[in-house]
Amino acid sequence: MLQADDSEQSIPTGSVPSVTASLIAGETTSTVSSGGEVRPEIPPQDASNSRRGKNWSTREMEMCAKACIAVARDPENVNEKLTTHTTQLNLDKVEARYTSLCKANAVDSDRDGSAVWNEFFSKIRPAFKKMVSIMDDVQQNPAKPGVEETVEQQRVVAEQIYDNYSVSGGSKYKRLLTWKQEYWKQLYPIVSDYLQSHAHYLSHRLLKRPRLDVDALPSVRSGDVERVTDLRTPALVVRLDIVTRNCTQMLQRAARLGCVLRPHVKTHKTLEGATLQTGNTNRRITCSTLAEAEFFANGGFDDILYACPITPDKLPQAASLANRRTFHVLVDNAAMLPHLAAHLPTSGCWSVFVMVDCGYGRDGVQGTDPAALALVKALDAGDAFTFAGVYTHGGHSYDARGSVAIRAVAEQEAAAVVQFSKLLRAHGVECPVVGVGSTPTCSHPPLSLDGVTEMHPGNYAYYDVMQKDIGACCQEDIAVRVATRVVGHQPVRNTLLVDLGWTGVSQQGAECHYGTFINAPDLRLSKLKQEIGEVTSGNGLPLDYVKWPIGSILFLLPYHACAATHQHQHAWVVGSDGDVVVDRWKICKGW
Repeated sequence: MLQADDSEQSIPTGSVPSVTASLIAGETTSTVSSGGEVRPEIPPQDASNSRRGKNWSTREMEMCAKACIAVARDPENVNEKLTTHTTQLNLDKVEARYTSLCKANAVDSDRDGSAVWNEFFSKIRPAFKKMVSIMDDVQQNPAKPGVEETVEQQRVVAEQIYDNYSVSGGSKYKRLLTWKQEYWKQLYPIVSDYLQSHAHYLSHRLLKRPRLDVDALPSVRSGDVERVTDLRTPALVVRLDIVTRNCTQMLQRAARLGCVLRPHVKTHKTLEGATLQTGNTNRRITCSTLAEAEFFANGGFDDILYACPITPDKLPQAASLANRRTFHVLVDNAAMLPHLAAHLPTSGCWSVFVMVDCGYGRDGVQGTDPAALALVKALDAGDAFTFAGVYTHGGHSYDARGSVAIRAVAEQEAAAVVQFSKLLRAHGVECPVVGVGSTPTCSHPPLSLDGVTEMHPGNYAYYDVMQKDIGACCQEDIAVRVATRVVGHQPVRNTLLVDLGWTGVSQQGAECHYGTFINAPDLRLSKLKQEIGEVTSGNGLPLDYVKWPIGSILFLLPYHACAATHQHQHAWVVGSDGDVVVDRWKICKGW
């Protein structure tokens, strides 16, 4: 399903300039499909308008367009030099065409939908003006630093703001999704033409990430999936309002405690989720695999910590990442130092964190062990290393129950690294970062985290039934669910069969029925095979098969969100109604 750049379906060379010319001339017409959907007629291909061999796919154009919106977030921070090229974009004609389209296809007689678009256009016009300003600035100062990073960091933010307008009418105005798609079909060529001619290196920088083949799979962008009922099950579904709230609250909690957040991204493994976690900065994240580190580096993220003890086989890839981004590795054993010194990044120096055991007993040095002090001193003294700080994970908080018990583990977690950092400073070694974090301990932290500088929880973005059961969150905080359909009735065994096996949710949490059915709390997932699950009643009473016919959908809040997410290729994102699909997030795969 997921394809690399070269295999993605592209718009034929020459057709894009033809569309652009027609738009500027105001010549594009439209037709109405059998389903009532308005579609623009693409003008005939003009072979004379060659794009010098570059085929622009719709995904490429979409990214360019969203980049243009992203750089318009704060006009006061950019010199408004010129808008000489604004007329080339001819936004007036596009705006007039789609305002008319909205009025002609109103969903509700009391509201024609054009108000949403008027508001959207009021945002997009200054966006293009700012885009022009930045492009002009790039032309005059091609070596100016920070331009690429500015666009990358704002790209996902722009997607979310843009989608707010596209679905702002809610399910009642679901056709806005269609209008959104048609609007971009018209706008893509204008934007890509402009970027191609005025800032080719910037567009190339934006397009180096892997992309989704939108024609090979039903997607929001293709218009085939508008509601959860359109999804092929099993499907991972994420409530955007809940994950946004969870991320915002953790950022606020860290700030209140005087810490910065270095969120772990291993739960959701998506660019969009990490953007929410970082408060739209796309900086300072924690990864558990090099595949994740590579995925997020390619996605424009920086200041990445690979938070598993590094081994020699991973050093070539780690060095490559360190050559491209601020990248940190982690050790808890002096045996790795010679290997690190023998495989240096081009900077000639590794940024290294030291893992400290805070009572979990899985990994990390003992802060009271002289060997721990010797390890840090060796890092601090070596030319091949920069000692970045100390890191710990209170994983034993998962054995606690209730906020009081969790907070006791959090105090133990903080004390371990704060005391070790004081020991280091007493021996003349500066400790730039003192980091703590697990989702339970960061959800119920101590009243004070004096001496701690960073928090690195991860699961909190989604939360799950396990977190609810130990008291780290409430059920209303769980943002992720797995949708599954009833595929069979077995009255003799008093079971429903569903198309959800361990390949769709993992086998974790068997003792807790693998999770909770949010729309059927009286049902229990009793057994998992590879692709099939067996569901029975929680009270032992006969099932009501009329209530759950073949094809009906159950939504399982998973026992462990990290494990459930790992089973899927992408997450389907829905709004607060839990029904309308507003986006699809690609999930990083591999190690």
